[in-house]
Amino acid sequence: MLIRSLAVLVVALAQPCAATEVSGVAVHSEEGFGPFHVQRLTVTGKGSEKSLRVKWEGNAFNDSGRDWHKVTFCLKAFDAEGNALSSKDGCLLRLWMYDWKDKSPAKWKGSQKLRVGEDGKREVEVSRLHLSVDEIRTDPESVEVFTQTCDKVWPVALQAFIDKKFRPTMSDENGADKLDHIAAV
Repeated sequence: MLIRSLAVLVVALAQPCAATEVSGVAVHSEEGFGPFHVQRLTVTGKGSEKSLRVKWEGNAFNDSGRDWHKVTFCLKAFDAEGNALSSKDGCLLRLWMYDWKDKSPAKWKGSQKLRVGEDGKREVEVSRLHLSVDEIRTDPESVEVFTQTCDKVWPVALQAFIDKKFRPTMSDENGADKLDHIAAV
């Protein structure tokens, strides 16, 4: 299941400095899923719009009461004048966790050079952050959930498998696998 969020929670420290930190903040998705507690997230960003060197380190905790296949956070950053420092998708960074179990931590650490502006010559520095849950999934992208009965779904699924040269296998009552030769319907 895919649940999209646009922008959720503003977490900001308005002091211009070399490192900007977010700590002790609970972030929820727009639909109310969460909380995901950001215990500490430090972002350092300084350079030109053409080559902004960004370093980040932080951790969060899944306190949502459920396991998630994927949680993606969008980190937006702003300079001292309030100009957004972001790539084409609107986020400076995307931080994610896969198979995030309830009551478990997430850790992020990295650095990257990014292009964050049109002209590329202006010197910029990260001074304020905005963190939101951008995407949250309960199942892997490759999993499809069918709400129909097997007699309606299985013939259609078999036809799709056969068209892709896939040969389904099935287990007999003893658990032994055998090839199921199926003729195209």
